[in-house]
Amino acid sequence: MVNLARVLVLTGVIALSPTAAAIGGPLLESANRLARQAGRQTPSTAAASATAAQGTLAESSMSKRKKFFIFAVAAIGVAAGIYAIDHGVEDNTPSSRGTRRD
Repeated sequence: MVNLARVLVLTGVIALSPTAAAIGGPLLESANRLARQAGRQTPSTAAASATAAQGTLAESSMSKRKKFFIFAVAAIGVAAGIYAIDHGVEDNTPSSRGTRRD
């Protein structure tokens, strides 16, 4: 019961405390400055800089074989995880135990 009271008190303190953005702290000033800088750029300049900085997997220097193996290993890992979760479940229902009475 004591732990629940502590959790409730801390939740109330966190919920009622003012945030830096609400009181006009440095976070809000930084966001405003970045918004002004983004507004000064022309749309074509902003799009070009974002595209140049990002890069894609198709433009990387990796061979197609390496990319294929990366995707194959990722797919096998996902399939193995799904299989392990599905077959690790204990089927403990009355119908599976044979004790169901309709």
